[in-house]
Amino acid sequence: MDKSEKKISRRELLKSTLPVAACTLSGAYLSASCPAGAYGWLNPEAEKTFPVEIFRANPAIRHYRGRCHACGACAENCVTQKKAQEMAGNFQKSPCIHCGQCILSCPDGALVEKYDSPEVHQLMKEGIHDETRRDEKCFVAILAPAVRVSLGEMFRMEPGTDVERKIVTGLRKLGFHYVLDVTFGADLTVMEETAELLTRLKHSGKTDSSPAEFPFFTSCCPAWVKYAEYFYPELLPHISTCKSPIAMQGAVIKTWFAKEKNIAPENIIVVAITPCTAKKFEIQRPEMNASEHFWPSLKKEIRDVDFALTTREIGWWLRESGVQLSVLKNGNFDDLMNRGSGAGVIFGNTGGVTEAVLRTLHFNITGKNPPEEFLQFSSVRGMNGMKIAEVEIASRKFRVGVIHGMENVEKYLQSLKASPENENQRLDFVEVMACPGGCIGGGGQPFTFMVNGVPPLEKRMAGLYKKDKNDKIRLSYENQDVKKIYEEFLGVPLSEMSEKLLHTKYVSRKE
Repeated sequence: MDKSEKKISRRELLKSTLPVAACTLSGAYLSASCPAGAYGWLNPEAEKTFPVEIFRANPAIRHYRGRCHACGACAENCVTQKKAQEMAGNFQKSPCIHCGQCILSCPDGALVEKYDSPEVHQLMKEGIHDETRRDEKCFVAILAPAVRVSLGEMFRMEPGTDVERKIVTGLRKLGFHYVLDVTFGADLTVMEETAELLTRLKHSGKTDSSPAEFPFFTSCCPAWVKYAEYFYPELLPHISTCKSPIAMQGAVIKTWFAKEKNIAPENIIVVAITPCTAKKFEIQRPEMNASEHFWPSLKKEIRDVDFALTTREIGWWLRESGVQLSVLKNGNFDDLMNRGSGAGVIFGNTGGVTEAVLRTLHFNITGKNPPEEFLQFSSVRGMNGMKIAEVEIASRKFRVGVIHGMENVEKYLQSLKASPENENQRLDFVEVMACPGGCIGGGGQPFTFMVNGVPPLEKRMAGLYKKDKNDKIRLSYENQDVKKIYEEFLGVPLSEMSEKLLHTKYVSRKE
């Protein structure tokens, strides 16, 4: 280790103070304490064995090995590496699903997300946007649900505090021309995923009163999807083909939104503000360029989403720019994809996707809005690692499962593999989130300890449920912007256009 290197303690990182982040826009996070060569692949002194392997090509996570004391906290939290070790010989190098839980567990700040904010900032400085010119870059920020109840922590606000409208103002101060809400994309996901579930049940060969032949797994979490691609490729046909809300929204921004706003799609820079480090990987998947195929006359390649910045990244960028979130005036999302329903908001919590889908499932089957118990479905709420619930809709019983945290996911998959006919495994719908608590516990979230004896995950969770409860629109199919995009552009869920823009496929990564 370089003698000039100053050890940054976990306590200092947790404070999230401005000096700690003073070099983020230069692209050298904590550069004062991480001299050139601190990365393991450049460090001549990197002879010790490190607990987890983070390779240079990793699109989401960086390992400052000069600061790593090989304490093993990261490996203890990495279910993926443990699984790969069990399958010795099946992988040439240790696989990573980019969930970022190793970052949250590292006491020395040796593991961090890959910082993309410097590149976004540089692109913004290259020119001033002019609404009348189609050749100017247009920066569009899309805000994920969980960020609004966690970003305030980086400004010494209590976890769970809803700072949604202040974030909108803050993003505009940073230079974004449009700020849109990913809960719109979540509502699109609900519409498509519910239609897909009903179609699969219809063709499952089962009666109207018995569970489907195999669980139908959600696909919102890119870390979970990649885990399945690595270790359970036989499950891929049973995972929803729906893209994640962020991926869906990026695709329609560079198609429908571009047409409506008369902006050249190749000049739109979509930046997702997300609690998830795995989104940095997801947006680079080769198939996440549906908008490029929509425009046959394009002269350049485009991606549906260009950058994914974590909650921490945007917090540090705001602080470095002198923007104090707590004193900002409230702003409003831009129109066309103004925001989503309460159902879209709770996507940030474990169980939120299930709850949102059940609300729309009830309407699709009965033609009526769901009763109150569907709007507060307590059976799938809370921090239990695995929850199973049964609901009845029009004399048809549906069994659903909710799992969060990769250790719990692996336990379930092992039990499913061992005894697929077991009653507890025979589920219609299984929601999977790699991170504890769901997106609220994502690898890109602020470092925060207990607050008044309550874990911050529970406070963040409560913040999203409160927002849903107070929302005037709590059902995805009642979202007026969602109605508009289907009427004017997509047609109906699972239409040809929806399949092209909002659905995807998976690949086995088993070696």
